[in-house]
Amino acid sequence: MGKSFKELKLAKKLAKKVYKKARRKHVSGWKFLAIFSTVIAVLGSVLGPVFTLFDNTLAAFVGGTFTDYNGTYDENAIYFNYMDDFESKDPLKSKLEMIEKGNALCEQVEAEGATLLVNKNNALPLAKGSKVSTLSSSSVDLVYGGTGSAQVDTRKVQKFDKCLTESGLVVNNVLWDFYMNDAAEYRRTNNTEKGESAALMGHAYISEVPMEKYPDEVKQSIVEFGDAAIITFSRVGGEGYDLKEDLHSQDEEAYNYLALSQEEKDLLAYATELKRDNKIGKIIVLINTSNALQVDFLKDPAFDVDACLWIGGLGIRGTNAVAEILPVAWQTPMLTTTILPLLCRTSLLRNIRIGKETYPAKQNRT
Repeated sequence: MGKSFKELKLAKKLAKKVYKKARRKHVSGWKFLAIFSTVIAVLGSVLGPVFTLFDNTLAAFVGGTFTDYNGTYDENAIYFNYMDDFESKDPLKSKLEMIEKGNALCEQVEAEGATLLVNKNNALPLAKGSKVSTLSSSSVDLVYGGTGSAQVDTRKVQKFDKCLTESGLVVNNVLWDFYMNDAAEYRRTNNTEKGESAALMGHAYISEVPMEKYPDEVKQSIVEFGDAAIITFSRVGGEGYDLKEDLHSQDEEAYNYLALSQEEKDLLAYATELKRDNKIGKIIVLINTSNALQVDFLKDPAFDVDACLWIGGLGIRGTNAVAEILPVAWQTPMLTTTILPLLCRTSLLRNIRIGKETYPAKQNRT
């Protein structure tokens, strides 16, 4: 007796299920090769450019060596080969020696590259033991490098106040703590939307503490540590990220990122007022940027800047050099004939010659 229609349908369904299961288990060699090749091709197209760009870094990571240089060597240049140029033949110790020598070179480059723009009445160098106030939120949040590949591990950088103390100056800790704690919201690195990450997206932002946020005790400390007010103006910018002209400080006025913000002008004006009232002695401006900051404020009679030092991006040890330059000049005299923009505008770019300034050579110290 033949099977019923229902039984035939069930048997067919069961056979189809068994077939599909067997098919999943059995993948032909050609099919596997096709899948594998597709995966490799996709990964190669994505990772290939990355491996090419960071080949030396990847080689060092897996224990290899950097690409050998086969070009012409400059006899006046400094080259590092940790296995040949350092005393220890232990690879780890030699690497540490190389890193330390590189850090020392960074400090030397900053010291010799820092440019004195203004030095009225020999305002610099400062006398050892001078009481100084580090004005501006950038003092506790310096720019060490640019963007792109110009990165610095800021965890290994010594803070500016410590460097100044080691160089023989007495730092206003009340003001420093104010920037670090009570006014921390204005620090560039604490503001992920409008800080350095914003600069990377092309939205340059200046974050400075408004004068109305300064408590009376902090203002009084500036007077108590008033031998010199050291004001730092910092800007971020670099590889792959041009600076916009339409975003400026906390508002969107038609100014540009390379000019002083209103908050920075207010801070400079406040310091000028204290100086003219004989409450502080000198105003020292540090320009902490690799870009050409607009320096019209140096010629503005509303402000009274005694000295201005362009320190660029500091790198991992440049802060130490700047702190040493302020009270004691470096090993060679500084002679500058520097041109910086009076106005940073694409439609109107005029330069002003700041002038020649001399800085005495570093004295031999025992």
